Amino acid sequence: MKTDLKGLVRAGIGLAGVAALAWFAACSDNPVDPCPTCPPPPQGVIMSNPVPVAALGAEVRGELAQAPGAGTDVVYVSLAPGTVPTGSRAILRRVGDAASLATAVNDGGFDPVPVTAQAGDSIDVTVTDAGGSTVYHVRAAVLAARPPVIVRTEPPPRKRDVPLNASIVIVFSEPVNGSTLNSSSVRLLRGTTSIAGTVRLLKERAAAVFTPAASLEPNADYALIVTEAVRDLEGDALAAAFSVEFRTGTALVGPVASVSVGPDSLEVAVGSQAQLTATAHDAQGNVVTGRPVQWSSSDPSVATVSATGLVTGLATGSTEILAEVDGQTGGMRIYVSAMLVPIGSVTVMPESARVAVGGTLQLMADIRDTTGAIVQLSRPITWTSSDSTVATVAPNSSRGAIVTGVGAGIAKISALVEGKSDTSVAAVGPPGSIVGLVLSPDSATVVLLAALQLSAFGRDDQGFLNPIDSTQVSWASSNSSVASATSTGLVTGLQAGSATITGTWSGHQATVSVTVVSISFTAISAGGSHTCGVTLNGAAFCWGSGGEGELGIGTSAAYGHAMPAAVAGGHVFTAVSVTWGYSCGLADGGTAYCWGSGHGGTEVCLNGLCSTTPVAVAGVPRFSVLGVGGWYDCGLTVGGSAYCWWWDGRSSPVAVGEGLTFVALTVGGSHACALTAGGVAYCWGGNFYGQLGTGDTVSSSLTPRAVAGGLRFSALSAGEQHTCALTSSGAVYCWGRSSSTGGDYSWTPTPVMSGVTFVAIDGKGGATCGLVSNGTIHCWDNPAGAPWTVTGGFVFTTLSVGTGHSCALTAARVGYCWGYNWAGQLGNGTTTDSSVPVKVAGQP
Repeated sequence: MKTDLKGLVRAGIGLAGVAALAWFAACSDNPVDPCPTCPPPPQGVIMSNPVPVAALGAEVRGELAQAPGAGTDVVYVSLAPGTVPTGSRAILRRVGDAASLATAVNDGGFDPVPVTAQAGDSIDVTVTDAGGSTVYHVRAAVLAARPPVIVRTEPPPRKRDVPLNASIVIVFSEPVNGSTLNSSSVRLLRGTTSIAGTVRLLKERAAAVFTPAASLEPNADYALIVTEAVRDLEGDALAAAFSVEFRTGTALVGPVASVSVGPDSLEVAVGSQAQLTATAHDAQGNVVTGRPVQWSSSDPSVATVSATGLVTGLATGSTEILAEVDGQTGGMRIYVSAMLVPIGSVTVMPESARVAVGGTLQLMADIRDTTGAIVQLSRPITWTSSDSTVATVAPNSSRGAIVTGVGAGIAKISALVEGKSDTSVAAVGPPGSIVGLVLSPDSATVVLLAALQLSAFGRDDQGFLNPIDSTQVSWASSNSSVASATSTGLVTGLQAGSATITGTWSGHQATVSVTVVSISFTAISAGGSHTCGVTLNGAAFCWGSGGEGELGIGTSAAYGHAMPAAVAGGHVFTAVSVTWGYSCGLADGGTAYCWGSGHGGTEVCLNGLCSTTPVAVAGVPRFSVLGVGGWYDCGLTVGGSAYCWWWDGRSSPVAVGEGLTFVALTVGGSHACALTAGGVAYCWGGNFYGQLGTGDTVSSSLTPRAVAGGLRFSALSAGEQHTCALTSSGAVYCWGRSSSTGGDYSWTPTPVMSGVTFVAIDGKGGATCGLVSNGTIHCWDNPAGAPWTVTGGFVFTTLSVGTGHSCALTAARVGYCWGYNWAGQLGNGTTTDSSVPVKVAGQP
C-alpha cells in the first residue's frame, strides 16, 4: 500500500496534518485527488464544508438551535492526532462571535465538533497546554466544498494486542450517510478473507463502528477497509479509500462495568459550548469501544447536552451531565457562568526595550475587560513579530513571551487577545547614548533572610531600556543592618525595618525602597504546589508556584518563589485556605477574599475574573469559617449556616442545607462536608467515589446528606476523592476512594489506624496524616500498610496536608514544611525536596 500525501493535503488535512498523520503512511491508500482546487486548512486542522443543520437528526438540531448565533449551517472542525502533542484544551470560535466551543485535546488532536458557520467565514482554533499557555493558534477559512476524510480509527494503525471481541471505530471529518455504511463500503479482512460483521452509525456523531459477528482469531493480522462508497449527508464521496491494519492478542473485553466522563468537571459561559467524552471500561479496566451513549442533563434549564455529548450553557448555575452505556452511568458537573465581559484593553510591558543580537527579552501582557478589571489568565494570547528577521517571539507563560534578537533593526511585537492588541517596540542592536538609570523593582517587601535580586537598565536617548550587567553597578544600602546589598545587586533582609538601596552607574543613580519583615505564623495552609500562612498581625504570606496568580503578590510570574512573599492589599486575615492555583483568606470581620485561578487556563475564576491580588467575594454574609476546594468554595456564617459558590465565575454564594446549622466545615475536590454541634456529619457535592459516605451510589447531591453509620465526630477533612473524620475519642474513619482506604471505594465510614489516638487529622492529597497529643505526626497510605512518623523531633500543634507536601506549626508559632519542593512550596529558599520538616524562611 502507499500514501498519496498530495491527495491528503488537497483533501483538507494540510501539510502539518500530513506530518501528524505520518503513522497512517504504511496503512492507507489514497489514489485520487478529489478536489484539486480546494486549498487545505492550515497546520493540521481538518474542516468540513458547511453542513445544513436541517440534514441532522431532530435531537441534534434542537441542541444546536439553542446556541446564540445559531445559523442554518455548521462546519465540523477536528485536529489530526499528533498535531499538538502538548495540547490540553482547544477553544474554537467563529471570527466575530463572542460564544466559543471548548473541547479536550487527546493524543495531540480532537474529534470533529460543530461550529456555526457558512462559506466565507473564518474559524479560530486555539490550543492551550495544561498550564494555560497558548501552544497552537490558526485561523482557517470555511470553503463551500470539501470532501469527507477519516480523522482517526480505534484501534489506530499497527495497534497490537487488540481484544478478540473488540469493535472497530472509524471517526470521519463530518457526519456521514448511514445508508452508505454496509458490507461493501466497510470491510474487515484477514488476508483476502472477509470477516462477517455489521457496521452502523454512532448516533449523529461523525463516527461509525464495525462489530465482527464472532470473536477474532488470536495473534492474527487484520485490515479494515473503508471505500469511497461512503458518503456524507450531502452525497459527497469519501476523499479516498482508506485502510488500517492491526493485530489481535488473546484477551477478551468484558461487559461494561463503569463509565467515566471527561473532563471531571467543566465551566462554560452562557451561550458557549463544550464537547464531552464518555469512556466505558470493563471490570478489569479495559476500554470498551463502540457502545452507544445516552446523554442527559439533570437541569436542562442550566445546560443541555446533545446526543453526541455537546453541552450548551443556557443560564448561570450548575448541573450534572450523565452518560449511560449498557446500563452503567458516569457523570460530571458543569458550571455555567454569565457571558464573559469583553476584553477592553491589552497592554504589553515594557513598551519598548533594546535587545542584543542573540539576546532575549521578557515581555508581559496586562489584560483588562471593559470594566477595567484585570483578566490575568486564560484568555488565549497570540504573539506576533512584525519582522522575524529582526526579532522572533514565543509564549513562555500564560501572559508572557520571550523575544529573541535575530538581526539589527526594529520589530513591533504584538499581543492579540479577542480582537484587542498592543505593541512593544524591540530594538535589536547596540544601545544608543544612555541618559538615565532604571532599577527594577523600584520598591519591595522581603521577609527576614530573604534575598532580592535587583536588575539595572540604562535608558538610552531613544527611550529604549538596555540591560546592564549588575556587577557594573555600584550598590549601597542606607541601613546595612536592615538590608545588605552585594556587588551583584543581591539584597538580603537582615532585621525588621526599612532601607534604601542606591545603584550608581556611569554617573547615573537610581534607588529602591526595601522593607524587611520578620514573620511568626498563627495559621498555615498547604495546597497543590504553593503554601500560604497568616502572621500574628494578620498579614498573609504565600510561597511556591505563582504561575496562576495564587500567591496574591500582584503578578502571575513563573514558579520558584521559594521565600514567603507578602500578599498584596494590606488586609488583616484570620485564616487562609489554598488549593491548586487558588487561594482564599478570611479577613478580620468575616469578609472572604480570593485570588488566583485554579484552572490553569479557564476564562473565569471564583467570584468573577481571575486576579493576582485579593478580591472580595461579593454578595455574601460574614463568615466565621472558610474552605477552598477543587471546584467551589464554602463558608460558615457566625450562625452556622453553610454557603457555597461555584466555578461559574459570576454567582454569589448560595445557602446550602436549609434548616441545618454547622460548627465545622471542610471542602474537597468536588464535595464538602460539615459537622453539627451534636457531631453529626453531612456531606454534599460529587459522590462518584463514595466521598459523601451516604452508603449509596448516587452520583451527586446538591443538598447535604447525613453520613451513614450513626457515628458522632469532632473533626472532618475532605480530600480530592475521599473524606476522613475524627471521633471525640481520637479514632479515625475514612470513606470514598483514597490511599487511606486502600485505593478501593468505601461508601460508608471505615476505621483507619486503629489503636492510635489523634487530636487532629488532615489529608488533601494521597496520604492522610494525623496529629497526636504529644505533638508527633503519623501518616499512612494504606490502613493495611505500615504508617510512618514525621521525623525531626518536633512538637507540632497544628497540621495542614497538601498534595505532595505538608506543613505544621509549633507552639512557638514557627512554621515547618516537608515533601516535594519543585516550586519552592516548602518556603525555605530552595527547590530541594525534603523528607524531614524544614523551617519556612522569614522567621527568627
